[in-house]
Amino acid sequence: ERTRISADLQLMQGLTKGAIEVYDRLLHEFPNLPSALLYRGLAYFMRKDYDHAIVDYTEAIRLGGEHWTNARYAYVERGRALRQIEEYEEAAENYREALAAYPDFYEAQLEWAYLQSTRFNQYEAAIKNLDEVIAGKFNVAEAEALRGTARYDWWKTLDRAVEHPIANLAEARDDLQSALHHKPELIQA
Repeated sequence: ERTRISADLQLMQGLTKGAIEVYDRLLHEFPNLPSALLYRGLAYFMRKDYDHAIVDYTEAIRLGGEHWTNARYAYVERGRALRQIEEYEEAAENYREALAAYPDFYEAQLEWAYLQSTRFNQYEAAIKNLDEVIAGKFNVAEAEALRGTARYDWWKTLDRAVEHPIANLAEARDDLQSALHHKPELIQA
């Protein structure tokens, strides 16, 4: 416990090299400790060593199983690391896997909607995911801002002669204004 606390403190202070060394020692002694893998993965992520982070997150998920308290967090972090190395298909699969295991996992749903909207041009699916995130009251301002930009981006691709109920400028504007109402400093909005 003392070793883990030492590593955690170094990680919180941004001393990633030292934290990784302590997590390495801890994992040498206790190789089946998913939380140490998760936090070592965070240290690797902070160092922009995304490949090692992904390996640690994946092993943490495998060892911890779906009943492990931090499994959700490991999924989200693995998805973010995959995005950093532009492995968007793998990140999407990661979020789908997380949502299959945890259906009301709004953070994964928000991250998945971000990919749908920004990388796959799946605007309608992104908007539906964001509707659920907003209904679940998770990061409402961010979800509204993303939904507004998804509506706007989708609207830009459509034939203007045909009315599309969830891809119009008025709703995009309303989403962005609502996001700013909730969080005036939100740059995305």
